Order: sequence, then C-alpha cells, then structure tokens
Amino acid sequence: MHSAIFLSQAFEHAATVYALTGQLPYNLDGQLPGFDKSKMPRGAKNHIKLLLDSYRRVILEDSAFGAKSGRRDPIASFDNQGVAPVDAAIEWLSTMGPRVNADHSGDINDERRTFYLLDVLPDIRLSR
Repeated sequence: MHSAIFLSQAFEHAATVYALTGQLPYNLDGQLPGFDKSKMPRGAKNHIKLLLDSYRRVILEDSAFGAKSGRRDPIASFDNQGVAPVDAAIEWLSTMGPRVNADHSGDINDERRTFYLLDVLPDIRLSR
C-alpha cells in the first residue's frame, strides 16, 4: 500500500510536469521514502486483511471458504487472521526507513537485502 500511494503521487507529478513541459520526468521522483504509519490511508489495515483473506481463499484453498483442499483445520476467521503479522510488518517497515543504494548487495540473509527484494518500485518495475 505504501508503494501504491507513492506511485500514485509520482504518476500525478509526472502528469503535471508533462502537461507543463511536454516531457516526462525520468526518475518519477526517485526511490520510495521510508514507511510512515501515520500516512497510511484510513482503513489500510482492513484492506491488507482483505488481501490476506483473498490469498487464503484463492492460493491456499483454505477449507474455511469451502475450498476442496482437504485441510482439516480451517485457518482463523477473517476478523482475527493477519492482525499480528500485519502489525509486525508495519513495525518492521517503520524501523527499516528508506531504501538506500547498497541494499541490493550483501548477504542474502541481511535484512536490508530482504527489504530491497520486497521493494516494488518504479526503478525496478517500470524500467523493464
């Protein structure tokens, strides 16, 4: 969600620059800034829980949704599932700060490298 908000703002800025100058900015405002919990849109945690719920139903074929996976114990109900992991992810992203140029290098188990690999920013997605 953090990346989606950033991309939306970057594209809006690019559209404004294009309207004024006729040229698109090359870097779309650079890299994703550090995560700021206070800037999450209203209902963001609920939206994330809905995404997790869809993942359970479609990918995991959770029997709680009537999927034919043969799972005997249904995963926790929507109201409770994902709360602790979402809170942990928010805490982790808050401590990581912004991505830096050297994050792509180093040991595969390094937290900064994990952070880099999870990043879905324009410099990776839009440069392909």
